[in-house]
Amino acid sequence: WDCWGLLYVDSSAPEDRESLGVLKQALTKATGQETHLAQLSAVSKVVVGASMELLALVILGVGTEILGLMHFYGTLASTTAQNYDAIKRQLCFAESVKVVIGFYQQLLQQEFLSEFLATVFETMLAVLRFNGLPNHPSKEETGDAALGRLVAQTVVHVARTSPEAFKRCMGAMSEQDRALLEFAVRGEM
Repeated sequence: WDCWGLLYVDSSAPEDRESLGVLKQALTKATGQETHLAQLSAVSKVVVGASMELLALVILGVGTEILGLMHFYGTLASTTAQNYDAIKRQLCFAESVKVVIGFYQQLLQQEFLSEFLATVFETMLAVLRFNGLPNHPSKEETGDAALGRLVAQTVVHVARTSPEAFKRCMGAMSEQDRALLEFAVRGEM
């Protein structure tokens, strides 16, 4: 997948980027933490410093799958995931967060940033509910407070780097969701 990343970035025309469809299929069909980790790492490398055109293609092409993997590893959304190695689970989750942060950093100046954050926070809220936080662990037997803490740190980063978009996003949330994110943020500050 590292080769895919290098070739994809060097591809000069959008028509040459059909391999994004291959990645999309691989992300949804691949099983196994090693495969997902390699794919997420390759996407992460493509996103860093990507042009807006390239970034748009990546977000539209595999953004949903990246959020899906974040949810999958963050909430152990299947019986298969529940049997995964805990350390590799943390790595896969962290790599999916890294990709999403890469998307976020490239979108900082865009008008639709708060809508993007609302979509991301929806997934992060599910992860927080499942895993809890270090000082408030969840009741889930397979919950991992370290993942909850990573979510909290990510939310704090967003709140500090784009306060306007963060406020708009928080204002559009339900009271329950807002209270959970505020609690997580206070725990990290």
